[in-house]
Parts: sequence; C-alpha cells; structure tokens
Amino acid sequence: MAAIAVGLALAAGLACNACGDDRPPPIAAGTQGGVAGGGGASSSSSSSSSGGSGLDCHALTSADGGACTCVEQRLVGEAPNVYFVLDRSGSMSDSGKWDTVRAVVGQVVRALGPRVNPGVSVFPGAADACDRGLELVPISPGDQLTGGADGPTTSAIVSALGRLGAAGGTPTRGALEAARESLARAKGKSFVVLATDGAPNCVTTTCPASQCLLNIDRLNGCAPGGPSCCDVAGTTACLDGDGAETAVRALASSGVDTYVVGVPGSETYADVLDRLAHAGGRPRPATPAYYRVDSTSQADLASALKKVTAQIAATCELKLAAAAPADLVNVFLDGAIVPRSDVDGWRIDGATVTLVGATCAAVKAGDKVQVQVTTGCTTVR
Repeated sequence: MAAIAVGLALAAGLACNACGDDRPPPIAAGTQGGVAGGGGASSSSSSSSSGGSGLDCHALTSADGGACTCVEQRLVGEAPNVYFVLDRSGSMSDSGKWDTVRAVVGQVVRALGPRVNPGVSVFPGAADACDRGLELVPISPGDQLTGGADGPTTSAIVSALGRLGAAGGTPTRGALEAARESLARAKGKSFVVLATDGAPNCVTTTCPASQCLLNIDRLNGCAPGGPSCCDVAGTTACLDGDGAETAVRALASSGVDTYVVGVPGSETYADVLDRLAHAGGRPRPATPAYYRVDSTSQADLASALKKVTAQIAATCELKLAAAAPADLVNVFLDGAIVPRSDVDGWRIDGATVTLVGATCAAVKAGDKVQVQVTTGCTTVR
C-alpha cells in the first residue's frame, strides 16, 4: 500500500522518493466509442447531424426513401454533478493501476457527454506525501457527443490527469473534506465517486499495532500482535478509517452521496471500504458493499464505473426540448440503433421518449448508458 511505502521511508529516515514529479506521457484522447457513457436528461444544447454526432445514419432513409440526415435532439432536465476523487498514492504505480484509472476516467467522461457535469480531484496533492488533495477540474458542463475532437471539459480532465504520476500516501479524509468544500459551490445534485486502492492514512496521532498499517500488512518484520511499528515509522502509517468515514458522513449530511470503488490492492481493507460505502449512502445491495475491481484491466474498471454512473445518470424517460415527428425518430444506445417496439425497445408520446423492457433494463444496469435520440430519418422498427 502507498501508506506502507511512506511508513517504511519514515522509519529508515529517508526522504519520500515517490513524492517527486513523475510525469508519464499524456493520455491519448481516444475515440468517442471507447467506453459506454451515460444516459439521462441534461440541459445541454443539441448535437449536430450524422457527420458530427458520432452516429452512423447512412443506412437509414428519409420519409421519401432517399438519403437522410439524422440530427441529435436536445434532452431537457438538470444534469447531475459527478465528482471523481481519485487515489494517486505511490502504490497506484503497481501494475499500472494509476494509468488504468486515469485512462478510464477520461474515457467515461468523454462518453457521458452532456448527461452529467463532471469534476475531478486527486489525492495526495502536489505539496507533500500527505497533502489533502488537488482539484484538477471543478464541476463543469459535460461536452456534447461530437464524435470528433474532445470538448473543453473532457480535454481539461484528460490533460490534467495525463500530467500526474502516482506518488505519496493516502490522505482520504483530507481529500473528501476538500471535495465537500468544492461541491458546496456547485449548483444541483452532486455525487462523489471515490476510487482508491489503499487504506486511509496520514493521521497525526499515535496508534496501536491493530491500527498500524505496517503491522496489519506484516511488513518489515511487523506483526498484528505488536508492538506497534508506527512508534518508529511515525503516525502517517496509522490507519485513518474513522477519519475517512467521518468525512463521508459529512458529505452525506450536506446532501452529497458517495460511491466507493476499490481497485486491486484494497482487499485487505475491505471492511474500511464497506464502512465508507454505507456511510456514503450508496452501498451495493450485496457483499462487498463497495464496488470491488479485481483486475487492473481497463474493461473491469470501466464496468464498475459504468454501473456507478448508471445509477446516477440513467433514466428510461427522455424529455425532448420539443415534440418530434413520431415516424422520424430513432434511438441509439452506445451508437447502435434500437428498433421502436413496445416490448423491448422504446415508444414516443409528444416530447417524451420512453425506453421499455430489455432496453430500459440495460440502461439502468449500466450495460448501455449512452443514449441519443435523433430526428430526420424514418423510424426503424
């Protein structure tokens, strides 16, 4: 764990080598379809037609049987705020975990588009190994799904994450306290998505062996039975589960729910992450209560984040800015067209498109969460 690395360095009287400016290559922008994004209403403006929306409408036809141009319709409603709080501690360099996290967050933000207003912070910040956190991008409007170059919000997030390496400890409490301060300035309903691989640490009080990370992880000859190796390593190697839980409860009391995602390496502290998940008000209805990711593959982390963002942004009732001609409407999920059907497709009533059956279930499960409604081409049935 990052906390252990910091503790050992302190015990040896060494400077924190991991706290240097380790800058990996920037994240590639990727393509629009890299990860399925979020479905849901937002107050964004409409996208452009076939060539600019990222949708393939060439196989569709117009009402007179000729070529058509499909225009993405504006969905109305207030988009939720999704604030990613990302652990970039030293242990996140193991097996490329930090590269995976920053790449997948960029992909998910890109795919969610205007369905959410994203923001990103990381911890620790740049000051030292226990800096409380650093906001990279405050809550900002999600970009339109253009299928081309990234919009300003996605570009800012991808660029900022690409400039940061993994270093330092795991000051989870401080990061969540900073998130609460930032979200107090945001309008609308906000959610925190905490992604971490380690036990919260960076406290200033001494702890017994049962709360010392060196003892818990049996490192450097330490054992759970004591004596506490933190007497030598320093208090920064002490577990701060209570502090992190207090910070999550403070967020909840201010109306901000927290989803907890545990990336590989967090298994030893599953009980701590379960406590955070319950305190955040959004636990899984199973064991573990947090969203556990068991591999460092981008696909597995993306799957977990899709399930989380589906709960935040997914809706099966899409409100259009204006009524649309029923026979010239089409619905796309993750760029694939969904035939109109009252069984497992969708129906329209004036300015409301409702997803039904298996289509709605897929959106709510996070299997399909990028929803686009277009007009201008004959409805596929």
